[in-house]
Amino acid sequence: MRYDNINSFYLLKIKEWLNNNIKTIRFVNYLTGDKSEEDLRYFEKKDGNYYEHAKNSVNIYKKNMDIIGALGLKGGFDSIFFLQPSIYTLSDGTKHDQSVFKLWKTERRNMYIAFIQGYKQFKLLSKGDKNLIDLSGIFNNVDKPIYRDYCHVGPLGDEKIAENIFPYVYKIIKKEIHD
Repeated sequence: MRYDNINSFYLLKIKEWLNNNIKTIRFVNYLTGDKSEEDLRYFEKKDGNYYEHAKNSVNIYKKNMDIIGALGLKGGFDSIFFLQPSIYTLSDGTKHDQSVFKLWKTERRNMYIAFIQGYKQFKLLSKGDKNLIDLSGIFNNVDKPIYRDYCHVGPLGDEKIAENIFPYVYKIIKKEIHD
């Protein structure tokens, strides 16, 4: 998880949007010198114990999965979770995707290290939990550009993700229709 407090992250994003889109707020911030944008060097400032951070993140995620699973049992719905692909998990790719990877690996070295540690822990979790589906390799062997940056995909990426999620969602819907 990028931020220790997800609500603070959401509030920051809302504030950034307001700052960037509301002229009066932009002007006030200009006059007051408010520089509250997200610090892109977040990982560069964290202590280097990314293995522990990764384990903690996975434990929190697992607890959240358990809570949602319990809600599903009580509410009568099934739940599934997906380990998303990332530029860091792409085994090959177009020149564009490789350049995106190289940029993020070079410019944000600690972010790359943190991601790899987290990814390893989530891979372990996905092997032990049938409700966590690993989609991290779905872009391998795709010969068109997928990524906009280290985690955001373009239209083709969205399409591939939807194609890979659909069978799991369809299986749940089909089960509910027949029950």
